[in-house]
Amino acid sequence: MAIQFLFPVARATLTATFIVSAVRHLTDWSAALDEMAGYGMPRSSVLLTGSIAFRLIGGLAILFGFHARIGATLLFAFVVPAALLAHDFWAMPATRQTHETIEFLNNLAMAAGAMLIALNGAGPWSIDAIKENHLPARGELSSSALAPELR
Repeated sequence: MAIQFLFPVARATLTATFIVSAVRHLTDWSAALDEMAGYGMPRSSVLLTGSIAFRLIGGLAILFGFHARIGATLLFAFVVPAALLAHDFWAMPATRQTHETIEFLNNLAMAAGAMLIALNGAGPWSIDAIKENHLPARGELSSSALAPELR
């Protein structure tokens, strides 16, 4: 398998959770507000709308590689505060600390993936690459799209 095809796969796996959760919250608004309240946040339609917008716009931007750096910045701006608010393992009873620590670290891993895209772009096989005429020729991959160890 040519390595350039892994870029859209990576973008899809990174964004799946954001897009699915945004759609789920759009289709069950009341449950989404209850979920926010369960994490100690106010039942706010404004916060929920912002959360959905950041996840949906950011996720789709990365998925298609269309203004992916901006989309990644939106996801990063959503994930870090969400991790701090929803998975505050340091304030949990001992019986929940392990689970919440893992969830917190999972959120940081997603934030790191978003940060990598914000710093490096969507890579080949993206709308951004097509717009910049950086789509690799058949069998060729731009060396700037790969980490040095993959060149």
